[in-house]
Amino acid sequence: MCHGKRKITALATLLALGVAAYPAVAAESPSARVVLILDASGSMWGQIGGRHKIEIAREVIHELLDDWDPSVHLGLTAYGHRREADCTDIESLISPNSVDPAKVRAAVDRLNPKGKTPLSDAVIHAARELRYTEEKATVILVSDGIETCDRDPCEVARALEEAGADFTTYVIGFDVKEETAKAQLRCLAENTGGEFTLARDAASLKAALGRAVQWSSISLRAPEYVFSSSAFEVEWSGPNAPEDKIVIVPTGAPEGTLGIHAPTGDGSPARMVGPMTSGPHEVRYVSGLGNSTLLSLEITVRGSEVALEVPASIEVGAELEVSWTGPNAEGDRIVLVPSTESDERYFLGDHSALTSAGSPAELRVFSEPGNYEVRYVATRGARVLARRAITVTPAVISLEPPARVEAGAEFDLPWAGPNREGDRIVLVESSAGEGTYNTKSDFTQPTGAGSPLHLTAYSEPGDYEIRYMAGADGGTFASASIEITPSQARIEAPPRVVAGEEFEVRWSGPASQGDLIVLVEKSAPEGRYYTSSAYAPSTSEGSPLALRALPDPGAYEVRYLAEGDGKTLARASVEIVGGG
Repeated sequence: MCHGKRKITALATLLALGVAAYPAVAAESPSARVVLILDASGSMWGQIGGRHKIEIAREVIHELLDDWDPSVHLGLTAYGHRREADCTDIESLISPNSVDPAKVRAAVDRLNPKGKTPLSDAVIHAARELRYTEEKATVILVSDGIETCDRDPCEVARALEEAGADFTTYVIGFDVKEETAKAQLRCLAENTGGEFTLARDAASLKAALGRAVQWSSISLRAPEYVFSSSAFEVEWSGPNAPEDKIVIVPTGAPEGTLGIHAPTGDGSPARMVGPMTSGPHEVRYVSGLGNSTLLSLEITVRGSEVALEVPASIEVGAELEVSWTGPNAEGDRIVLVPSTESDERYFLGDHSALTSAGSPAELRVFSEPGNYEVRYVATRGARVLARRAITVTPAVISLEPPARVEAGAEFDLPWAGPNREGDRIVLVESSAGEGTYNTKSDFTQPTGAGSPLHLTAYSEPGDYEIRYMAGADGGTFASASIEITPSQARIEAPPRVVAGEEFEVRWSGPASQGDLIVLVEKSAPEGRYYTSSAYAPSTSEGSPLALRALPDPGAYEVRYLAEGDGKTLARASVEIVGGG
């Protein structure tokens, strides 16, 4: 089939680039002009299910006109309805102009089948009426039999196709049983780029006619040009049959090439993405039957016009605003990556933003200084459409912890830094991995709490670090060493007390907020204590403290318990004995 002539050039449609909007004008196929040729030869008095075929045809045409699309200008031609044995009995009953349903119904109702079947000459007659050599011309032929007037429908179809500007015949074989007749009718349709359909009853005739009308009134509306990888829309009308699709392919691509496509079942407009190759292309309406092109429209694909605006440098952990323009296709992203990363690599989360969120894109800068790139990544094809270099510089941060602090003691930490959302200052062991921190406020404080911060030393002596941690990715912006020295806490308690009686305990230690003096069984695990103040008073009450012996005799301990991590800083053994 030849479809090379079926092209409509759009006038002008500019797509939105990034978030910009341009005025748009587009061209679409003109109102369809169709001639329906109805077989009114003598054989139409044949019956299907006890009804004459001509009666069924009249009824179907009446129903078809109920929902007729006014943009489709309909003409009506009949043959074999006036004279017997006359191959010239072909008549234009309605000219292909705006539809007057009443006139068409009346003309169909007056038909009285009696003659021969000059279907080839009837198609030529309708083609000439449609000025087929100058304009798009579509004929729908309903015939119940074979050519009976010494014409070859295949040759006629080839001649019309070659001479026509855009000529198509859709043929419906109504109750056609002979294979020779079917072959003739199919040839007439397919040699002009149309479709052949068999109809066996009223329902299938109505469906076939409706489909043929939709075929004849296919339209496409698309931009004159689009950008590579950019989203655009194609408005269409057509049969919307199963497997029908809208495709975009390079101009002249072989029939059946699918390229980028969208099923018509998704509705109009079809949402498409510009191909990665630039140059002349075609938007095609492709039939699900054999992937044949029913209509095409020429457009131009241009290289993507993308721009990124970024500062030359920025501090670690800062929020980076990137102004951009670009295709803004579904899934496109603005990303920040180390400059050494491949184009296929990008990071999600705060270091990436969908273009659909608008411009400027907001990205979080990494916590490692170095050379980075901002990239516009087209998701389709994972291509980088634009890139800009940016240097991430160290943050200006100061941490001023004491050089050493006693285990469990409280201390103040003056600091200065960017104080961005989520930033925190943490106390960790020097060997702790990146991003490690204890969520307890004794050891971790948000920078939003101000300077100085109030922290508590761990109970275990050793080498520790104060770290300024980035809220974005947990990276360390700055650190300072601090030594935690062994605790000097002491407990003095009587070696033996009577069950249930009060006794005095003297203590010394850091007296940090929440520290406790507790009485527990000697075998009690670390951190265990009784909640009653009789057995666990706070160090805030001073020294000495009064404790009450537990009621059960046995081996016990008085412990100095650090609130921060629940560890014991000092202990003294106490035996509880029975009274009397």
